[in-house]
Amino acid sequence: MDVQQPINMGLERMERLMEKLRHPERRVKTIHVAGTNGKGSTTAFLREMLKEANFFVGTYTSPYWETPAEQISINGENISEEELHKCLKEIEEAITETEQELQTEVTEFERITTAALYYFSTIKPVDIAIIETGMGGRLDATNVITPLVTIITNVGKDHEAWLGDTVRDISREKAGVIKSGVPVMTAAEGEAFAVIEEESRIKHAKLYIAGKQGRYLVENRTEMETRFQYKSSYKQMDNLKLTMLGDHQVINATLALMALDYMKQYYAMMIDDEAIRIGLERTAVPGRLERVKEKPIVLLDTAHNPMAVETLVKSVKTMYPNTTFTVLFAAMKDKDDQMMIALLKDAFVEVVVTSFDHKRAASIAELTNNSLYVETTDTPLDWFEEKLQGLAEEDGIIITGSQDFVGRMRHGMTEKI
Repeated sequence: MDVQQPINMGLERMERLMEKLRHPERRVKTIHVAGTNGKGSTTAFLREMLKEANFFVGTYTSPYWETPAEQISINGENISEEELHKCLKEIEEAITETEQELQTEVTEFERITTAALYYFSTIKPVDIAIIETGMGGRLDATNVITPLVTIITNVGKDHEAWLGDTVRDISREKAGVIKSGVPVMTAAEGEAFAVIEEESRIKHAKLYIAGKQGRYLVENRTEMETRFQYKSSYKQMDNLKLTMLGDHQVINATLALMALDYMKQYYAMMIDDEAIRIGLERTAVPGRLERVKEKPIVLLDTAHNPMAVETLVKSVKTMYPNTTFTVLFAAMKDKDDQMMIALLKDAFVEVVVTSFDHKRAASIAELTNNSLYVETTDTPLDWFEEKLQGLAEEDGIIITGSQDFVGRMRHGMTEKI
């Protein structure tokens, strides 16, 4: 995602926009999804299960691969460029008035967030919309909604320049999405969990914890699928199948199941077990431990912060214990790239760093400005093609780092595999 404006966090502009547009955020039922990692997967699990249960489901996600229209979808179908243009045109007067009154520019993210809420409530009303935070929570543009359920997947260090240097500071920002009386589902641990627990108590928001109120057990895993058991106070389901790889996806699916449990019990939303099974199995998100080739194995994963890299390493070592992987990595300047490279170097025999055409991308020089020796390439697609040709069938390549980088590689390597 190429940021067009400096990040300018705060809710004053969004609140003024909502008022001018007759509060679209109040005219649509929502689920709010925050967290450092796992937001996209949790949102996708929810979307597919609700869609299978015949709900008309909107989703607002970020960032995007190629075009902002990918951020707004209904039942998995992106808004068309024409529809997005129409929607932006209808809210333009409110944006202009807001900018004039507050003497500040509405950011691109605020503009698209407003478009999503207006689209889901006014142009093409949905039964429910799943809204992901962009960054943080407390001051995020999406935090104008009051959802049926709040989900905070996990909390780790990321976006420190805006959210704070410590896990506790970042957790406070994430916990800022918690609303009075609105239940919270979380998989956060340690210090982060303590902050979320405290905020939930202050806001009288019932807290549901993955692994406690929503228990999960991996029953079987292969290179193609994971099967697990889910158990709560309301139900037990065995042999649930995920085709999204990695045990962390079991946790994301559990958070989605906990949210559906709550909505079924307290909002009478009819979601049968068959819809749950089919929805979970059908869920797929590009770039989440995505296998795009089998022999040799080629994996794409948008591990863009240290917590995500740790999850990637754990998942790959569990699923492919006998495979030797080479890693191709690129990152944004505002990330802890040295920590990510160190984690990758500890886990894999060869790590190659590169860069890409983006004003926030870290250069090769910046990525190699450390004591860790790594290979480099300034032509990642050519490197990939050459590496693939010389690779044994039992070995593999992992392409990881910034979502923008992984997305560009995914698009460019299509003809090479």
